[in-house]
Amino acid sequence: PYNNLGAALADEGHYDEALAHYHKALEINPYYPNAYANLGFILAKQGKVEEGITQLFKALQIKPKDYETLSNLGVALLMQNRYAEAAKYLSKALEINPHFAKAHNNLGVVLRRQNRFQESMDHLRSALQLDPDYAEAYNNLGVTLASQGRYQEAIEQFSAALEINPGYAKARQNLEKSLKGKSNETPP
Repeated sequence: PYNNLGAALADEGHYDEALAHYHKALEINPYYPNAYANLGFILAKQGKVEEGITQLFKALQIKPKDYETLSNLGVALLMQNRYAEAAKYLSKALEINPHFAKAHNNLGVVLRRQNRFQESMDHLRSALQLDPDYAEAYNNLGVTLASQGRYQEAIEQFSAALEINPGYAKARQNLEKSLKGKSNETPP
């Protein structure tokens, strides 16, 4: 019950209270992989990334094929700009569950940061095939396209993200930047 209560609190943004419940769940059962995974995810989200990574590894020691934990570990490593390691764990998550849109999206971000644009776009498009309402994947595909100077295509992706989530501030900022970038292009 403590892990579930922690998850409910985390969903509402009450991270400190959630952490207390995850710790209580681990006091009762120190071999509870979901509590370690949830604890690690929240710690990373709070900026305590190294602590979060430690907890995620503990979860994987108990349950090594948990694709969500592997994906969250990849995201935490991405937060530390540890791209090769992030790609490794996100790829492992996709080996276990190739239909996990979040892992495709996050691997797309990692690959973009490694300037592996085609692979990035392939994973982002896979995420969108799996979840056509995934605003973050549209935004990330737009960023990948814009980083290659493909502003018109990027604008379409940012617009799609905003159609799904009109309040998505990052997509709106990226759309505005791409519109400026497009207006700076020299016609042929």
